[in-house]
This record gives sequence, C-alpha cells and structure tokens, in this order.
Amino acid sequence: MRNFMGLIKKLYNILFVPVWMTNDLDKKDKALNAVKKETKQEKIAKIAKKAPLYPVWQAALNKLTDQNALADVAKNGKSDRIRKAAAGKLTDQSALISAAKNDRDLFVRKAAIENLTDQKVLASIAKKDENLHIRKLAVEKLTEQSILADIAKNDKDSFVRKAAVERLINKEALADIVNNEVELYVRNVAKERLADDTMLTDNIINAEMKQADERVKADTANSETNIIVSNEVIRKQPDQKAGAVSVKNNAELHARKAAKSKGSVKKNNT
Repeated sequence: MRNFMGLIKKLYNILFVPVWMTNDLDKKDKALNAVKKETKQEKIAKIAKKAPLYPVWQAALNKLTDQNALADVAKNGKSDRIRKAAAGKLTDQSALISAAKNDRDLFVRKAAIENLTDQKVLASIAKKDENLHIRKLAVEKLTEQSILADIAKNDKDSFVRKAAVERLINKEALADIVNNEVELYVRNVAKERLADDTMLTDNIINAEMKQADERVKADTANSETNIIVSNEVIRKQPDQKAGAVSVKNNAELHARKAAKSKGSVKKNNT
C-alpha cells in the first residue's frame, strides 16, 4: 500500500507539478532549462516567486524586465531573499514605496530605499520610521537642507543625527549643531564641516558663478565670453575664495561696461 501511494505521488508530480518546483538538486539543470525556455514575463514572475531552489528562482529573476512583474515578486515572493532581489531591480517608485514602507524584512526595505528617488517619501521615512537603520538610510538619500537640519537637531538617535549632519552644508545649521548637540562625536562632525574650506568655498563659487551667469544673459555676447574665460582662470587659482570673488567682480565690471556702452550709443543717436 505504501509503495502504491508513493507511485501515485510520483505520477502526480510528473503530470501536474512543474519541473521548476523541484527541491531535488539533481533536477536543478532540468528546472533551469525550463526557466530558459519560458518567455512570458507573468510565468517567469511566478517561477521567481515560488521556485524552492535558489539557482532556479535567481535565473527567473534575472530574466524579469517588466516592472509590474518585478513589483509582484517584490511584494509576494516566497522568501525574504527573493523579495530583496526583486526590490533591487525595481525602478517603479510606487512599488518601491510600498516595499520600503510595508515589507516585514529589514533588508527588503533597505533594498527598496536604495532605489527610491522621491524626496518627499524619503523625508517621510527619515522622520517617521521606527527603525533607526531605515531612517539613517533614508537620510543618506536626502538633499533638502531644511529637512536635513530638522533631522540633525531632532532625531532621537545620534547615529541618524550624525548622518544628517554629514549631508548638511548650511553654515547656520551646522553652527547650531556645534552649539547644541549633546553627543560629542556629532558635534565634531559639524565642526569639521564648518572648518572644511573646500566645501564652503565650493558653495561660494557655485553661488557666485550662478549670479555671474544671470548677468551674462542680460549683457552682450562679449561679456559672456569674458565670463567663461574668468571661470577658466578660477579653476587654476589655488585660492578658491579669491576665485569666487574674481568671478563676481568680473561679472560686475562687464555689466558696467555694457551699461556705459549702451548709454554712449543712445547719446550719439540724439
């Protein structure tokens, strides 16, 4: 009777169970061949979600390109490893948001956050998530200075605050951290960033060059050429602060020349 039931089970598996559902490593090659032959993304997603053997579901996942199919695997994959791998291939922001906020596994959530670009969602996670590792990872993707400053001052965990300070460039916010942060190592990071002349002067140069570009658009083509030359000179100057001032002064000089030239033309015409 036992042999008969075993025969029935074997026959059932042959007739109704897909080869990719095998747990037998000896049948791995047959399972992989079945994945290789499959072309429908929906079916490949099913294999990725349910195949017991790692090489089999990984091969299926490697064939997935459809974002809807990947989102399905990221949400409904049989194991945390499968969902994590699928989240790592996702670009669809709504699917990533769902995985980042709702998956029960920390590493799946991390993989989703790595691919998130929506700053509002990242800010929400950075401020509200209960897990400090998730908040820290979201902070490391943020660029909005006001949000970073808020987290740097108010997050309950010093590691998250430090991560925010490391992305701050606002001098006032950094000074506030130096004066009010309770943890010495966080204060030291803020002090280092305040003392980093390269970082600060880069910001000055970027601001001054932006202003110079705006003046150039309002002046003549000749002024624009001179500004470009001035910018090239800055790259060769060892003192970046002096370079930033040079751009500003040069732009103002050309603006005055252009205005004077226009005044002369107007006077001659009258």
